[in-house]
Amino acid sequence: MKINQIGTGIMSYSELKTILQDISSNTAIMQDEVLRKAIVAALKNLNENDNSKVIVNLKQALNIYSLSHHFQLPKELASLQVALDKPDKWSSAGITGSLTNL
Repeated sequence: MKINQIGTGIMSYSELKTILQDISSNTAIMQDEVLRKAIVAALKNLNENDNSKVIVNLKQALNIYSLSHHFQLPKELASLQVALDKPDKWSSAGITGSLTNL
């Protein structure tokens, strides 16, 4: 499952809706009540074109799920979490300049 960044114009809310529908068919993931409620609410809001807090609420639910499962997300949720982040969030990761000051 390839997920592009939301917010860059590459991935639309209809693509997000499709991804959430795929995830909602995974019974192992949907057993978590917090995540299930967030996915159902996100799908409902996407159906009603109320996209104002869909991403914020999904990110919050994914963080809670991640914390409660010892930071081990299934592949689908990890891909979704990366797609929901800002596109340039990790652009400078690892660049500290500490080795250039020797």
